[in-house]
Amino acid sequence: MRRTASLLGAISLMFGVPVSFAADLVCPTGFSLAYVEGEINNNAIGFDDPVFPNTSGIAYLKVATAKDGAFKLTCALSGNPTGIYPPHGPNFDHRIVCDDYEQSELSFDTSFIGSEPLDPKLETKLCRGVVQSYFQESAIPDSIEPSKGLFQGVSEGEIFVDGCVNVGSDPIPDIHINMKLDGYLCLKD
Repeated sequence: MRRTASLLGAISLMFGVPVSFAADLVCPTGFSLAYVEGEINNNAIGFDDPVFPNTSGIAYLKVATAKDGAFKLTCALSGNPTGIYPPHGPNFDHRIVCDDYEQSELSFDTSFIGSEPLDPKLETKLCRGVVQSYFQESAIPDSIEPSKGLFQGVSEGEIFVDGCVNVGSDPIPDIHINMKLDGYLCLKD
């Protein structure tokens, strides 16, 4: 049960290019709908927050639009807990900087949704080490923070994340956070 399936309806991919998006998702004039999917691997770094650590890692993204086709990005990712802790988990501010020519950059506000176990196939593919917990979160573009390159001016979209927190084999703290994501963004034409 992927949330994006309900969000985007039946998305058809032909040679990696989206043919149709759900009619209920409309971007503002001057922007085009883009499907985004990928994986994130990051680690806990520093425990400035007494409850949740900052994170640093890599996001591997596939971005597809009907106009431009599909392309892949590798992006550095940093995460900072916001201090807002709904039951069972934190909200984070995340920022990515990507490896394209313009070093595209975008920030997200993420909100904790829940902590249901992952589908066993996804868990096998995604989780590493000893699983400490699972989480689901939603991320929306942070229009207050700077954006550039491919993401210049993006203020609409929603990315859904399923992840697991793993305890690694190195001495404490060795915490890995692995995530799968999918959703959409409205990219400037």
